[in-house]
Amino acid sequence: MIAPSLAESAYQQIRDQLARGDLPPGATLSEPGLARSLGMSRTPVREAIRRLVFEGFLQQTPKKGTLVKPLDRDEVAELYELRELVEGHAAAAAAERMGGHEIGVLEGIVRRMPEIGRAAGRGGDTPLPSALAMEFYAVDLAFHLMILRAVTNKRIARIASDFQILMRLFAHPKRSPTIRVVAISYGCHRRLLRGIRRHDPAAAREAMWAHIRRGKAAALSAYQFDDQPAASDRGQSGLWASLPPEIYAQIEPTLLEPNP
Repeated sequence: MIAPSLAESAYQQIRDQLARGDLPPGATLSEPGLARSLGMSRTPVREAIRRLVFEGFLQQTPKKGTLVKPLDRDEVAELYELRELVEGHAAAAAAERMGGHEIGVLEGIVRRMPEIGRAAGRGGDTPLPSALAMEFYAVDLAFHLMILRAVTNKRIARIASDFQILMRLFAHPKRSPTIRVVAISYGCHRRLLRGIRRHDPAAAREAMWAHIRRGKAAALSAYQFDDQPAASDRGQSGLWASLPPEIYAQIEPTLLEPNP
């Protein structure tokens, strides 16, 4: 097996930091600092940064230097359109290929949603406390990542890997999710799970499309009063710490899976 070049190694390590949320949207990147933390010279780091700028994860400005790029409203809309295509395909693939163990894991993830709602103890449009909101985001993302694992096409898997990172860079809107949002997501996930459990690709695909279209409308509404939703005040590493260990153990290999 050929060892990756230093530039490739730098690229993968920085990309992994983006995936974990260690480098949040708007964060300024120091080329010398990254080189020190990665234990290599600035040249491969510079090449990795150039590649990540080209791919849209970072941006360079004359006065601020290199920043982790937040997404604007149009980019979020485009990203949801991509999600609809790729995750619809993944849902159909999951319905065809998922076995009993994987479906059991998915069922465990879905069961967390009503538990979060009950833990909040209030109904309607009351925002969730921050700890429960963090768990809600983690469980929701875990559900989608579990379904994406059914994709075997390497090109599609690479696209999915990219938008997983971009969605995590998008972070969370300023307004915390409400119990009503949790209930809606739970209903969408149950419909998806039903299609997968019955091994009905068409039903699973349609359920995923409906779910993502609803999420797109909610995400874009966050831009009506704010130019850019604020990044979470906790990194995604904290987000994943909100998951129960048995669920995280199933999802963790997907988070930083090498690019096909």
